Amino acid sequence: MSKNKELKLGVDEFTIILSTSSSFEDIFSWSDIAGEIVQEVLKLARLEDIFGEFLQAESKKQQGYSKCFAPESPMHIQTGYHPLHPNMQVFLKFSAWAWAFYQSEYVRLFSQPMDIVNFLNLIQSPKYSTKFSRIDLTADFKNYDDFDLNQLYADCKSEKIIAQNHEGKKSARKLTAIENQGEVNTIYFGHKGVGTRSFLRVYNKKIQVEATKGFQLKESVSSDSWVRCEAVFKGIYAHQIHDFLLNEVSTPKELEMFIASKILNRYAFFDTEKGDVTDFTKDLQEIAKGSNFSNLRSENPRDHSLAQKLNHLVTDSGLMSCAYYAYALFGDSGRSEFWSLLQKACSEYKPSRENTAYLKKHRSLLLKQTLKEHFVL
Repeated sequence: MSKNKELKLGVDEFTIILSTSSSFEDIFSWSDIAGEIVQEVLKLARLEDIFGEFLQAESKKQQGYSKCFAPESPMHIQTGYHPLHPNMQVFLKFSAWAWAFYQSEYVRLFSQPMDIVNFLNLIQSPKYSTKFSRIDLTADFKNYDDFDLNQLYADCKSEKIIAQNHEGKKSARKLTAIENQGEVNTIYFGHKGVGTRSFLRVYNKKIQVEATKGFQLKESVSSDSWVRCEAVFKGIYAHQIHDFLLNEVSTPKELEMFIASKILNRYAFFDTEKGDVTDFTKDLQEIAKGSNFSNLRSENPRDHSLAQKLNHLVTDSGLMSCAYYAYALFGDSGRSEFWSLLQKACSEYKPSRENTAYLKKHRSLLLKQTLKEHFVL
């Protein structure tokens, strides 16, 4: 039996610029001011309560910034500045995983709701002003059996279906797709390069999550299908979204209506043969009008890196084949002896630097699940 259709809206990754209006006499004063801004946003957002201490990053720094700070975590969350370029100001970046984790942990630790509007209000300070330099808004279409990416790409190439903006004009001249063995997994509407203010990515989220054992794995395996429309806004478009969210949105219902309308303003799919928008666009329009259902994503992220290692051990490493050979050749006693010898080898194993580094980065997240829960095979 097919599962019910489900449409959820949310925020994926985003980057905020924290700009000071303070004057400073020299470049050394700027470093002091930037350091104060970093400490202020860490305190207001309770980031170290949630992620642990932010230490100076030695690698994977935000492009263009040399003084960056991040926690010991597999999730990408980072803040920082450039000591020699005050015009770049201070940045704070959340990856999708870090943002999902932050929301769920904030609710758990402080018993208060957390979404992008609450976050913006939380970090306001007289020490700086804020704006987005990038924000990705998402619409997740789950169990939409008729949302076929192969058909959508073919129809868009032939212009049977057109992605259009709120003025009814074609919103993206460039159309590209990523295929795997003849199947379209991702479609891009618009340019992704430097200077782009907006583009849309429509992709098979279920395949992506399950192939990488991503933090939404449990959510993915419970769905028959999952297509995500992810609208990326940069520059002035991101600035406008920031100002609207901060000044005009105050409730979860208003937030989901805004996300739906913002995606539709740039990327509504119109069927030229029917003379009407597609069914999945109609569903998004209903949310923009204020449907009675709650359509914001509720995050429950998990670290599946250990599950991935266990899955490899059981299915691909040859371990289970060896266990079978021991049984086939020597019977039940051979199988028992095999596991006994393996247990002895494990007890004598000397952990490598890689083992230690992995646990240092992942320990706190992995301990949020039982060992049995990590066996997602």
